[in-house]
Amino acid sequence: MKKGSGIFSGITLFILFSVVIYLLQDYLHRNNIDYRVVTGANILMFALSVISHVLHIRASKNPNPNVLVRSIMGATSLKLFVLAAATIVYLYLHRENPNIKAIFAGMALYVFYTIFDVKYAMQLNSKK
Repeated sequence: MKKGSGIFSGITLFILFSVVIYLLQDYLHRNNIDYRVVTGANILMFALSVISHVLHIRASKNPNPNVLVRSIMGATSLKLFVLAAATIVYLYLHRENPNIKAIFAGMALYVFYTIFDVKYAMQLNSKK
C-alpha cells in the first residue's frame, strides 16, 4: 500500500458521500433535513480526514509504535472537538430553527470518516 493511497481513498469517500447527498436531496428535503448542513459536515470531515492522514503518515515513520497510537487518538479527538465546535456555532447562528436531523447526519459522517481513518492508520502500522 502506498502512503498516498489513503488520501486517494479519502477523496473517493468524499465524492461518494457528496454524490449520495446530491442524489438524496429530495428525500432529505421531504424529511426536513437540510442537505446544505450535511454537505458542510461532509466537507469539514473530509478536510479533517486529510489532516489526520498527514499526521498518521508522519507518525508511521517513527520507530516508536506508541506515536501512531497517539496520532490516531489525537486525530479522532480533533475531529470530535471540531465537529462539536461547528455544531455549537451552527446552533448559535440558527437559534430560531436549527435542523437537528442534519446535525445527526453530520455525526453519522463523523463515524464513517473515523472508521476509515483508523482503518488506514492500522494499515500503515501493519506495514512495519
